[in-house]
Amino acid sequence: MAPSYFLECLLFNVPDHRYGGDYEMSFEDCLRWLADSNLIDFVCQNGVVPLFGSTEEQWDQAKARKLIEELMFLWDSWY
Repeated sequence: MAPSYFLECLLFNVPDHRYGGDYEMSFEDCLRWLADSNLIDFVCQNGVVPLFGSTEEQWDQAKARKLIEELMFLWDSWY
Protein backbone atom coordinates (compact mmCIF):
# COMPACT_ATOMS: atom_id res chain seq x y z
CA MET A 1 0.00 0.00 0.00
CA ALA A 2 1.27 3.46 -0.86
CA PRO A 3 -0.33 6.49 0.77
CA SER A 4 -1.00 9.29 -1.71
CA TYR A 5 1.35 11.62 0.17
CA PHE A 6 4.29 9.32 -0.57
CA LEU A 7 3.32 9.07 -4.23
CA GLU A 8 3.22 12.85 -4.37
CA CYS A 9 6.66 13.02 -2.79
CA LEU A 10 8.08 10.50 -5.27
CA LEU A 11 6.80 12.58 -8.17
CA PHE A 12 8.09 15.78 -6.57
CA ASN A 13 11.62 14.41 -6.98
CA VAL A 14 11.25 13.71 -10.71
CA PRO A 15 12.98 16.45 -12.75
CA ASP A 16 10.65 18.84 -14.55
CA HIS A 17 11.99 17.90 -17.97
CA ARG A 18 10.57 14.37 -17.51
CA TYR A 19 7.07 15.82 -17.70
CA GLY A 20 5.84 16.80 -21.13
CA GLY A 21 4.11 15.61 -24.21
CA ASP A 22 0.97 13.68 -23.45
CA TYR A 23 -0.01 12.00 -20.18
CA GLU A 24 1.13 8.57 -21.33
CA MET A 25 4.59 9.84 -22.26
CA SER A 26 4.94 11.71 -18.98
CA PHE A 27 3.83 8.72 -16.92
CA GLU A 28 6.22 6.33 -18.62
CA ASP A 29 9.15 8.76 -18.57
CA CYS A 30 8.65 9.55 -14.88
CA LEU A 31 8.26 5.89 -14.00
CA ARG A 32 11.39 4.85 -15.86
CA TRP A 33 13.35 7.70 -14.26
CA LEU A 34 12.17 6.58 -10.81
CA ALA A 35 13.18 2.98 -11.57
CA ASP A 36 16.73 4.12 -12.39
CA SER A 37 17.04 6.58 -9.49
CA ASN A 38 18.87 6.34 -6.21
CA LEU A 39 16.00 6.94 -3.80
CA ILE A 40 18.24 7.70 -0.82
CA ASP A 41 18.47 11.40 -1.70
CA PHE A 42 14.74 11.96 -2.19
CA VAL A 43 13.00 14.57 -0.08
CA CYS A 44 9.39 15.37 0.76
CA GLN A 45 7.75 18.13 -1.25
CA ASN A 46 8.84 20.68 1.36
CA GLY A 47 12.33 20.13 -0.07
CA VAL A 48 13.84 19.61 3.39
CA VAL A 49 12.71 16.41 5.11
CA PRO A 50 14.15 13.15 3.73
CA LEU A 51 11.41 10.99 2.21
CA PHE A 52 12.89 7.74 3.45
CA GLY A 53 13.78 6.81 6.99
CA SER A 54 12.49 5.17 10.14
CA THR A 55 10.00 7.72 11.47
CA GLU A 56 6.24 7.54 10.97
CA GLU A 57 6.46 10.53 8.63
CA GLN A 58 8.90 8.73 6.35
CA TRP A 59 8.61 5.85 3.93
CA ASP A 60 10.52 2.60 3.52
CA GLN A 61 12.74 2.41 0.41
CA ALA A 62 11.97 -1.27 -0.13
CA LYS A 63 8.25 -0.50 -0.28
CA ALA A 64 8.87 2.34 -2.72
CA ARG A 65 11.00 0.09 -4.96
CA LYS A 66 8.31 -2.59 -4.88
CA LEU A 67 5.67 -0.04 -5.88
CA ILE A 68 7.81 1.24 -8.75
CA GLU A 69 8.51 -2.32 -9.94
CA GLU A 70 4.83 -3.23 -9.83
CA LEU A 71 3.85 -0.07 -11.71
CA MET A 72 6.50 -0.83 -14.34
CA PHE A 73 5.16 -4.38 -14.72
CA LEU A 74 1.59 -3.09 -15.03
CA TRP A 75 2.60 -0.47 -17.58
CA ASP A 76 4.69 -2.88 -19.65
CA SER A 77 1.92 -5.50 -19.57
CA TRP A 78 -0.72 -2.97 -20.54
CA TYR A 79 1.07 -1.59 -23.60
